[in-house]
Amino acid sequence: MKLVNKTEKELQANAPNSYISAILLALVQTFALRHFVVFAQIAYPEYTPLAAGLLAAWWAWLGFCFTSMTVAYLFAARPRKLILIDTAYHLVVLLINGAILSLWI
Repeated sequence: MKLVNKTEKELQANAPNSYISAILLALVQTFALRHFVVFAQIAYPEYTPLAAGLLAAWWAWLGFCFTSMTVAYLFAARPRKLILIDTAYHLVVLLINGAILSLWI
């Protein structure tokens, strides 16, 4: 909370809308990642499905999440620690989703 200059009360005031939006956007992200996983499995037939799913998640994170979030945070003059926390969160989420999708598809 200290890194984003918000109080707990300010964050809780918008919590219901934030959670609903987060769930819907997570579904969109997972649907998009599904396409990357399928393409990775086709492009790298020598890889196991799990490896292809993790590879797709890694490149999606590095190419889209890490780069765009870092640029936005740098121009907003946000602390580097916050950049690392937020981008690492997205990496973990994408890797988990990539693993699940690769074993499910």
